[in-house]
Amino acid sequence: MKLDVQTIGLTMRDQLSEFIERKTERLPKFHDKIIDTKIVLKMENNTDKENKVTEFKVYVPGDEFVVKKKEDSFEKGVDACVDAVIRFLKKNKEKN
Repeated sequence: MKLDVQTIGLTMRDQLSEFIERKTERLPKFHDKIIDTKIVLKMENNTDKENKVTEFKVYVPGDEFVVKKKEDSFEKGVDACVDAVIRFLKKNKEKN
């Protein structure tokens, strides 16, 4: 599985990078044919506490899943996205 992480308007810390790698390495357990996973992290310019947007795009043969979460930390956003992607992967694998 190829993993591509993009940040918009921020610099990613090594801790966050390692956290993302740890969380996403679970994904192939739920679907063995993941081609690519693209993650975009960005901050919205507003005064809301939940202004950190995490977006996952997961590509499997014949399908693409997009999950977008807005949280008060990128770690929470990554956790929420990974959980949602796992649900999608399970449904997709059962369907095929």
